[in-house]
Amino acid sequence: MNAPVIGWGCSYVPEEIILAAECHSSRLISDYNNIELAEAFIPSNVCPYTRNVFESTLNGDHDFLSGVIFTNSCQACEFLYDNMKACSTIKFCYMLDVPRRADEHGLAFFRDRLDHLIRAIETHFRVNIGEEELKQAAIELNDNRRRLLHINETRKTLNSPLTGTEFTALVNIANDMPPMEYSRYLAQYEQSLGEKLGKDGKRILLMGSKLSHAYLPDLIESENALIVYEDMCSHHRSFDGLVDTGEEDILNAIARRYLMKMPCPRMVDTSRHMLHLVRIIEEYNIDGIIYHSLKFCASHTIKATEIRDRMKAQGVPFLFIEGDYSFTSFEQIRNRIGTFLEII
Repeated sequence: MNAPVIGWGCSYVPEEIILAAECHSSRLISDYNNIELAEAFIPSNVCPYTRNVFESTLNGDHDFLSGVIFTNSCQACEFLYDNMKACSTIKFCYMLDVPRRADEHGLAFFRDRLDHLIRAIETHFRVNIGEEELKQAAIELNDNRRRLLHINETRKTLNSPLTGTEFTALVNIANDMPPMEYSRYLAQYEQSLGEKLGKDGKRILLMGSKLSHAYLPDLIESENALIVYEDMCSHHRSFDGLVDTGEEDILNAIARRYLMKMPCPRMVDTSRHMLHLVRIIEEYNIDGIIYHSLKFCASHTIKATEIRDRMKAQGVPFLFIEGDYSFTSFEQIRNRIGTFLEII
């Protein structure tokens, strides 16, 4: 019997809990759809990603899901949760309340919310999620995070063995593999890196909204550039930090890892992220930053303005682009990126 599949869209959803329930974890990825069915439910001035995910759901592309977990990361995700719960065939739809403060008060609250999530999964799927199951899941996911961090660090070299397109594909493969199988795949991938010829080009830090597909890295790297770091929830923030499996309260350790990892723009205190950004620019020899935001995303638009001003003061070239999760704006984006790279 195949394991139930639980989908999620935000990197603050602990995969350890899903795996401890003997379910398969699957990040919600949507193709570039023409929005037709979802138009009747979600307004056109709402995040294109959530509209596309719901369009895919209404088209039956997510019928394989037994459940889905959302977070209150933004109003668009709350729109998606409400519509999925009301209109999809998915029986288990859960909204995880994630605090916006990464401090001890926020940690205590988040641990309580994770405990509530566990009880909800246990009741719906008729499973038992104990401390040993959580610890084993954390060990497996930690191993993959270590490998991804190590692979990512190989891109510091002036002749990086990986392109951003290749790294995006590597991250996305996790969606189709159980953690232990993915770990074996990563181990083989690490060994093969020594045989790859290094690549060169203007070194780009890609930031912003989640990136489900490699279209943007491929577009950037077709213009004599090389993406050497992705500061996104679909990339670095998904494997940043490890769960302390030696902590007596494993659920508290899981809550700490997710809440204290590098913050996304929806969090209140993002000063750690700015310090992290300055360090990355130096360690990865960044020539310029491209910040990609999905349209109508207030969090990323505001954050991009803050980073743009900071980078201007430091003399780091910065380009802000918006995407609508469709193919219609590709050539316009290509022209802007090409012009940006010429002046670096």
